[in-house]
Amino acid sequence: MFISSTKKYLQTFLILAAFYVNAQIRVGDPGVTFDMNLVNQNKSKYPQIEKWITAGVRGGIPLKENLVIQRTIEEGASIDDINNAIRDVSRMGNKRNTILIKKGTYIVNKKITMKSNVSLIGESRGETIFEMHEDFDNKAFNFERNTRFAGLYNMTIRGSSKWGDSSGFPKFTWNTSNSANDELNGSDNILVFFKESTDCWLDDVNLINAGRDPMRCNAKHNTFRGLIVDGAFSKSGGAQGYFFIQKGYNLITDCQMTHLRHFSLQGGGVEYNVVYDNEIKQEISFHAGDNGNNLIEKNKIVLPEDMSGSRSSASRNPDYFSIMGPWSSQHQNSARDNFLLNNATLELQHNGASPFSRSNKVYHGPLRAKPADHSTNFKIDESKYPTPSGNTLYPVIVSSPTTVATKDLEPYFMILKNNQQFNIGDHMVVTVDASAKVKEVSLFFDDTLISTQNSTPYSWNKNSEFLGDLEEGTHELKAVIKGMDDETKTITITIQVGMSDTLSTEDVIVEDESALTIFPNPFINQITIKNAEQNDKVRIYSIEGKLVQEDTVNASKTFILNSEFKSGVYLVAHKKNIYKLIKK
Repeated sequence: MFISSTKKYLQTFLILAAFYVNAQIRVGDPGVTFDMNLVNQNKSKYPQIEKWITAGVRGGIPLKENLVIQRTIEEGASIDDINNAIRDVSRMGNKRNTILIKKGTYIVNKKITMKSNVSLIGESRGETIFEMHEDFDNKAFNFERNTRFAGLYNMTIRGSSKWGDSSGFPKFTWNTSNSANDELNGSDNILVFFKESTDCWLDDVNLINAGRDPMRCNAKHNTFRGLIVDGAFSKSGGAQGYFFIQKGYNLITDCQMTHLRHFSLQGGGVEYNVVYDNEIKQEISFHAGDNGNNLIEKNKIVLPEDMSGSRSSASRNPDYFSIMGPWSSQHQNSARDNFLLNNATLELQHNGASPFSRSNKVYHGPLRAKPADHSTNFKIDESKYPTPSGNTLYPVIVSSPTTVATKDLEPYFMILKNNQQFNIGDHMVVTVDASAKVKEVSLFFDDTLISTQNSTPYSWNKNSEFLGDLEEGTHELKAVIKGMDDETKTITITIQVGMSDTLSTEDVIVEDESALTIFPNPFINQITIKNAEQNDKVRIYSIEGKLVQEDTVNASKTFILNSEFKSGVYLVAHKKNIYKLIKK
């Protein structure tokens, strides 16, 4: 089972909220701005700067502390369960909506299809793991055409532990131009694939030992931030083993990459990408036929001694350099100049060379395909490309955002929804997001003040008056937000306490799976209930939450279902537990 109870679900959210609040503002966040004075001073020589500052998710990646958890996936869930949850949450239409993936290993045996307005967030970056099935030979996470505002946070995606050697790692660390580098015999496994999706993201994700490519982005305006990318089994040739940018206006920042065949910006339409402030332990390649106008700024690029190259102990062919144009005369060179600024390079397999590393100097290129000397394939031409004002072509400001006027605040209740249903005796957690720094938030229950809080997170739990042991009836929650300008804004919702003829299916699951057993499942026309008592009341709901049958358990512990039940998924409510049931 993968849908958690309201009680467990709200408690889990509190843990996540406490973990993520007060996070430092990062490049790619909402609220990050640019020094427009520097933009205006530089745009005559570098008109591309007005494009570069638009790279990545427009409006920024939704902050983790502002996410609204709509589902919780428990360890043991199937990929079908996850796809169903993605589909359901996407229909809610709020880009802050997310699905919490609990710690555990989830075996990927079919595609996971991301949809607009939903993200997945792992409970632990290192312990929420999506591992490829040993026979899976396809794209794992798919951001398909027209997908918007979707992303992955805080998880590990990796190849099968049954691939490779006994430790599950590739035999060849680097591309040695050897057919044996294709260790999975032409595998088409790609861990994450973006195809014409926009405003999507990967944030604080590990991409480890892909079958073929850790990531392909054939899409615009996506952000890749805080990634650790390490290894691929197939990196022999034919676009294998790539962290692959295939379109424009993407932002790659705060990432670490190593043990790939290429970090490649390649192909028509590859333009106005920004590669900013990363640590790359391999090369960055303009491999074939990009449109130019891409920016590589403030990166640390180290080529390890064991990487292929003229001074390495590995194969002498191919020969890698820190930033490269096409290395084959059969590859088309960039259509226009690309730009390098304030990068620090170190080529340990080239006697410690550090090309393209002069501070505050703009390099442009590549000048040609397969040059005689790759270390001269980007050059400085100060008459054409002088040192920019502020010594940057990406004048990002990552200080705290300016004060927001109260009238411009968009506060909301996290998790809770208007007319949400609770059982008598339940408790609730109330968290208010003010989307900016405010002076205080006051919470009222049926017009009675519970308390006022003046620091984040603005959260009240079952230990607050009225919020534990809920009493039957309709109740109003009201939050009054006082901004830094001393103005106020009020938001309200109502909650329903007690059973009704409809059931919210968004937050429900078994609280104690051992308490009741229902079989057969799937069923045809009747079910047997083990561990229930005679005359226990049972309610059956459609997956949409509509009550379709209510009856009691008979003496033989059998529950006869209405004959008009159609095939599909139903929910069985017994006491405070919810069980998933399938009708053939």
